Amino acid sequence: MPDAPPSPVAPATGEGRGEGAAAITIRPATPADAEAIARLADELNADQGEPTGLFTPDLIRREAFRDYPEFRLLVAERAGEVVGYALFHPTFATELGQRGLYLYDLAVTRSARGQGIGRALVAGVARVAKEEGRGFLWWSTKAGNEAARAFYARLGAEEEESRSHALVGEAFERLAAEVTTS
Repeated sequence: MPDAPPSPVAPATGEGRGEGAAAITIRPATPADAEAIARLADELNADQGEPTGLFTPDLIRREAFRDYPEFRLLVAERAGEVVGYALFHPTFATELGQRGLYLYDLAVTRSARGQGIGRALVAGVARVAKEEGRGFLWWSTKAGNEAARAFYARLGAEEEESRSHALVGEAFERLAAEVTTS
């Protein structure tokens, strides 16, 4: 991620956004943010009916802050507290012939929702993509997550008709064992 100074982002105004709210700073995460990010990830996963406790602070520090990180993170900070994060990684779209970023997680703590923080985080990821010469962001949502779908529509995102697939656990192990690569 480019070494850019933190970018203060004022909360957006409009429905559900409190006047006089403290300024939000969007910045690259540091290893010191790992506990807060893990807590927010557990909150997000619990809300979506997914397992919790697997995305630990140690795992975050190991995977996000090594020489060649598996993913990158931006955090939203208000009054010294991390209230949201975005986890993203590089991707490529053959149909566009462009590099982009895949936004895997976008999480804002319940008490801070509706204050422009999610929008600021997505804008931060878009800024990183633009600064790196990338041409798009891509993400997916769970089919029943109507609040997220409405939020992304307000950003101007196009909703595509597609299905996501995951190969995990035993099925992953079986398929991986079928071929030896050289």
